[in-house]
Amino acid sequence: MFCIKEQGTHTDNRLRLTYFNYDDFKEGCEPAAQYLSKDNEWTYDHVVKRANNHSKMCWWTYKHDQEIVFQYFDLRDDPKGKLSTVRCVNTLGADYQINNLQVSIAGLWEIGVNKYMLMCMSTKSDHKDKAKTKGIFNNNFVMDASAGNDHATIREAKFLFDITEDGFCYNDQLIDFFPLGGISVFHTFRHNKGEPLETPVYYIKNETEEIVAQETWKCTCYAARYYFPGWDGNLLVQSYHENGDVDDIVVTSKKVMEPKEISLHFLLHLNEDFDDDLLQDAIELLH
Repeated sequence: MFCIKEQGTHTDNRLRLTYFNYDDFKEGCEPAAQYLSKDNEWTYDHVVKRANNHSKMCWWTYKHDQEIVFQYFDLRDDPKGKLSTVRCVNTLGADYQINNLQVSIAGLWEIGVNKYMLMCMSTKSDHKDKAKTKGIFNNNFVMDASAGNDHATIREAKFLFDITEDGFCYNDQLIDFFPLGGISVFHTFRHNKGEPLETPVYYIKNETEEIVAQETWKCTCYAARYYFPGWDGNLLVQSYHENGDVDDIVVTSKKVMEPKEISLHFLLHLNEDFDDDLLQDAIELLH
């Protein structure tokens, strides 16, 4: 399943989402489902993003005060699609005795059924050390709507990024963030005298909200992301090129794997005809 997003045209100021099945896609084929916004469902002030590897598309406005709200269209429970609204009371300032903590949502995606990661900016810094967790302004949040879309709750995410020896905090320096199957990816950045430095890329396991992998990169290039959700939604293919006259494009493929998956990969390389039960027993003994 893939979705074509159209955010208004010259003659039609509406959001249109058109879904097609990979297996049925060919010239002249009919859409599997379609959404066309009605009055007050979408405006040009809304950000529209893919929220999971199935069919969920979310949209929201940036700023939120007393209530945090977003909408989504999803085909998971209804093949024709269903529009839903998620709401929660903004209680993020309660632990810090802050009455009105404002948030601006930069990124939002699903990390579990009816559970969402929100990458935000907030007014925590207006309250200085009062609003810090372990010396960090944590503006990554998790919204849980498992009790119902009208009764969602919100809290700070469990993970925190590093602080360098000179006090530089990577939680405050995120330039790119996105979902990758069961993983959330966060790219950081830092410059010194106009020159980019090597900074961490963090991979977060959505189920536990733990940092499970880390690498470094330099924020010197333009990057484009490609996905293969019809084949492997956990595989990320990226292309990089330097700004200016482009001579080379570097293409990389990445996949975050758990130890059990790695063991299975190596065992299958030994013998593709291993008995399934034998493989399972061997992996359980190894882990």
